[in-house]
Amino acid sequence: MTKQNEIEKEERSELEIDWEEKRRQGTFNVSQGENRLVIFRETYRGMPYEIHVIYHKELEKYKGYDHGMWATLERPSEMIELYDAIDSFLRNAGIRLRDEEFCYADTAHGWNEGQDINQRIQEMRREAHYEIDLFYEYLSKAGNALDGIRRIINSFKENSE
Repeated sequence: MTKQNEIEKEERSELEIDWEEKRRQGTFNVSQGENRLVIFRETYRGMPYEIHVIYHKELEKYKGYDHGMWATLERPSEMIELYDAIDSFLRNAGIRLRDEEFCYADTAHGWNEGQDINQRIQEMRREAHYEIDLFYEYLSKAGNALDGIRRIINSFKENSE
């Protein structure tokens, strides 16, 4: 196994899971919803997020799900207030996110048809990283704008004295 494969395997613990066995073991409920098989709690650039694997036996026959499973990107319960504020910040900057909320998305869509659960988990991880990078990018731009505003105000003050 190459070093890159080891790193990818280490970062993608879902690749070690026997999903058929997990479905047999059953689901559990959390504050964000019910029918969870697994929750991956991850952090990127200091910001936590969760990827939930959800399972509904009655959806096994539908092509849009992987044996009744799909993945969601969820906000950790302790981050909801902060992530609501980030969501508002991005909306005010004119940014529209995939599923309209910061760090919330799912793979229960027609375009996910044919993806296995590992691909869906990886898609949610990529979405989390994209949204967090976007937040930091716009936070930096906002900081630069504030610095410019301070200079303008100081210039007005100096010229009015």
